[in-house]
Amino acid sequence: VQKHSEYRQKIMANYQ
Repeated sequence: VQKHSEYRQKIMANYQ
């Protein structure tokens, strides 16, 4: 399961 990847991508997108 690659949930961590999605979670990180969401966080990074929020940081932008």
